[in-house]
Amino acid sequence: MKHTIIKSREHISSKSFAFKMFTLNSLRSCCSSSHPSVLGKTLLSLLPALSCGCTAEGLSPSAGTAEHKALIRMAGRITQEDISSLDIFVFKDDDLRILDCYQRVDEKEDWDGNVCSSAGDRIISICANSRIEADEWPWIRSRGSLEKIAVSLELERRYAPFMSGEVRVTARESRPISAEISLRPMASEIYLRSVSCDFTGKPYAGEEITDAKVYLTNINAECGMLEDGDIHPRRVINAGGLCKEDMELFEDPGIVYQEIGSNIGKFWLKPEIKLWCYPSNAYEASIGTPFSRLVIEGKISGQTYYWPVNINRTEDGNGIDRNRQYIYDIKITRKGSTDPDIPVEAEDIEITFKTAIWEEKENCIVGF
Repeated sequence: MKHTIIKSREHISSKSFAFKMFTLNSLRSCCSSSHPSVLGKTLLSLLPALSCGCTAEGLSPSAGTAEHKALIRMAGRITQEDISSLDIFVFKDDDLRILDCYQRVDEKEDWDGNVCSSAGDRIISICANSRIEADEWPWIRSRGSLEKIAVSLELERRYAPFMSGEVRVTARESRPISAEISLRPMASEIYLRSVSCDFTGKPYAGEEITDAKVYLTNINAECGMLEDGDIHPRRVINAGGLCKEDMELFEDPGIVYQEIGSNIGKFWLKPEIKLWCYPSNAYEASIGTPFSRLVIEGKISGQTYYWPVNINRTEDGNGIDRNRQYIYDIKITRKGSTDPDIPVEAEDIEITFKTAIWEEKENCIVGF
């Protein structure tokens, strides 16, 4: 049986979270006699790491006037299920990219959507669902510091995936501006939509695959919070096969491992299993950059076999990118390998495959 690849790219509008921002006015220097004030019920504070020496405790709730506020308004609503926390960083958009201000918003906070900044060119960086507490951020002094912070696949939660996004703005004294940040998940989804087996003409024709399960191997489990584009693994888990010690680190092991729950036979089974992993798109496989694999494991006549498939590595595929969905329909046509780290041959399997932008949630605007 030939190895059939049908590959298409489906371009559809992003459903990642969009943030509406309006800059109204700009701040004077944070060392001036007046400091940013509370707007509504939110104190917009500066981190102690600022070179001017300002501290969060030094910000006066009653000081400040409308003439020296820079406000970035985020309107709309995101549900509690989507966002557990937002960490909002404003950096100066120059060679040093020093931190200008920081704000933490938790899901239960009564937040009016405003963020302060001093005047000038700025980079707004937002991290959602970081699993990092607000008091763990003070050492962040520049965008370069934030780039060094890593997120771990083991801490991902399906109901609140880690997301990040950035936008450049210019805060002016009196001219309103508008901008939009689209938060994108770091993870991508490997979707086993359907699976079957057909052993016609083989000595074991009519057999089914029992005790079937599916999981990911050679996957990247760590990325920088702002990382995008070409991403090489920082830390590989399930190297060469399913690793019990690696699985024990997951809050939700179902992100990378699931049992199919039924025998795989001649009729198409639709388990619709969705697994997650972080980007890994090195051009060539090596010890440090192994190709990530989708592995189907099962038994034929009591013997365990594996059908590992390199993810998005056929034709023009370049591996796993950020915020993508890789959809597989697989028909198994002969016994697999006895080694989970040896990819299946063309005669072993038929694959229908496509990749698309991962769209887990509808477009929505931030607000609580």
